[in-house]
Amino acid sequence: MPKLRSLPKLKGSTRPKSGALLRPTSGSNIFAQKDTELAYVARILGGDGQAWRVAKRVRELQPQYTNGTIPELITYHWLEEQQIDFVYQATVFGGRAVRGGVLPDFVVIQGGVGAAWQIQGNYWHSKKFNQDESDETARVKLLGSTVGGARVQSVIFVWESRIYSDYPAVFEAAMTGLELGE
Repeated sequence: MPKLRSLPKLKGSTRPKSGALLRPTSGSNIFAQKDTELAYVARILGGDGQAWRVAKRVRELQPQYTNGTIPELITYHWLEEQQIDFVYQATVFGGRAVRGGVLPDFVVIQGGVGAAWQIQGNYWHSKKFNQDESDETARVKLLGSTVGGARVQSVIFVWESRIYSDYPAVFEAAMTGLELGE
C-alpha cells in the first residue's frame, strides 16, 4: 500500500498530542472520542467549565475507587472540595462480606455526629427487586451505628438523577438533613 503524503500548504499535524483532552469549542457538540465517559459526565452536569473540572476529577478517582459509581465519585469530589469529613464505603456489620451487613456510600461527619448518605441509582430502583424494603432495612441498621468514631443519627437517600440535575444543591440540602426525592 502506498504511503500517504501530507497535503501541500498544511504545516504540522492536525492530530492532538497523545492523551490530550479534547473539549468542545463554543457552540460545538463534539466531545472527546477517546474518553466518552469524561464527556458524558461533563454533559450531564451542564457542560460548562465547572462540569468539565468535576468530570476530570471523577476520572482521576476511578482507578483508586474501582467500585465507585459516577454519582458516588461526583459526591466524593464535592465533599472533598468542601473539606467535609467523611468515610467512603464504610463496612458496617460486616459489609458485603456478611449477610445482613451494610455498606453506606458515605458517612458525613460533623461535630462528632454522622449522617449516612446512600447514593440511590435510578435504574436499579426502577426494577423494584424489593429494593425499597432493602433500603429501609439498611436505614434502620445504620441508625445508631458508629462509623469513623461518629454515631450515625440520620440516613439520607441522595438520588442519582438529582445529583445530575441539581448539583451541587442536592448535596447542600443533604448537609442540612433534607432528602430530595427522585
